[in-house]
Amino acid sequence: MSLKQRPTPSSLRQRWKRLFRGAFRSSDREGRRILLLIPMLVILSLLFLWPHNKPQREQAWVEYAPTKPAHPSEALPKDSLFDFDPNQVSAHQLQALGLTKRQVATFLNYRNSGVRFRRPEDVARCYAISDSLYRRLQPFIRIPREATNAAPTVRTVSPDTTVRRHHTPERFPFDPNRLSEAEFCRLGFTPRQAATICRYRASGARFKDMEDFGRCYAVSKEMLEQLRPYLRIDTLALRNRADSTSSVASPATSAPLLELNSADSAALVGLVGIGPLTAGRIIRYRQRLGGFCRSEQLQEVEGVIPKNYLKILPQIRIDLSRIQKIDINFASPLQMRDHPYLPEQLLNRLLKYRQLKGGWRSIGELTEQNILSEAEAEKLAPYFRFDQ
Repeated sequence: MSLKQRPTPSSLRQRWKRLFRGAFRSSDREGRRILLLIPMLVILSLLFLWPHNKPQREQAWVEYAPTKPAHPSEALPKDSLFDFDPNQVSAHQLQALGLTKRQVATFLNYRNSGVRFRRPEDVARCYAISDSLYRRLQPFIRIPREATNAAPTVRTVSPDTTVRRHHTPERFPFDPNRLSEAEFCRLGFTPRQAATICRYRASGARFKDMEDFGRCYAVSKEMLEQLRPYLRIDTLALRNRADSTSSVASPATSAPLLELNSADSAALVGLVGIGPLTAGRIIRYRQRLGGFCRSEQLQEVEGVIPKNYLKILPQIRIDLSRIQKIDINFASPLQMRDHPYLPEQLLNRLLKYRQLKGGWRSIGELTEQNILSEAEAEKLAPYFRFDQ
């Protein structure tokens, strides 16, 4: 039997070439596709293998030393804080406290607008200061006593009368139905409070006794007790005014007036000037308000035109005791969200300051802290209660 010849290296190479060509045999088009696919796979593999944790930009924290100003290049840890006066702190020091450039610019613009920080809580009113940032800075806020007790500048009440907010109050007999703004200021009211009382009176309100005077939100309980011995109300003039008003009313008003806060849709439709559609809108708006406190609010209801409002006015009366008030210190956001006088921006501002302050004792505090404007406070006063 003859032995097989051992394959030579050249024959082995030829075999391997044939196997390789057979395994990867393709047309010219397929070959070009494979050549394009290879670099794409290489690029994708590099993207997946590239490290994802990009180095974050370091923030420089500069220490502030009252005796030796720190150089901006000196970096300190993030929790390096120091005592500061928000009425005097500079932009460089605010950056050292951890505020961004945008926050610093907003804070300085807020202060340059004329705002004076008299309490640490006033710093939280600036929109640049978040709740977490305020809690971090609050232990280091130092406001001098003279800034806390500083009296505001002189404000003009009328073209020919100027008064200072803090002055020695006078005591004299007065009728709140006849007093001017300047005379209210002489009694110890601030110009803002005096203007609010006069606006409240101009809306048609009349003070029949001390309790009526105290219902105006600008009159605090303390002020009410101090002025009680000096109150002199001309009841005869009030009675004559009521008689003259009733004589002007039409004869149709001799029928019993409809109480607006308890009337159902059927009773409302029975009034001249109200149809079924308008009656439904009045009830839905009444539910959102918690009750009507003034007849003028009917004009806020969609579909109540001035002509119909004048027809409705002599047929209704309002019972203020039926108003469902909101406990501003404890009410949940859900309870306040649907009130027409609490838009989202105002509601968020109230909730933010309530969380910081813990609550208020009167609506006057909300206006003094610039949380509510005078117009907003005047509209919301009948719907807030202040339980502690």
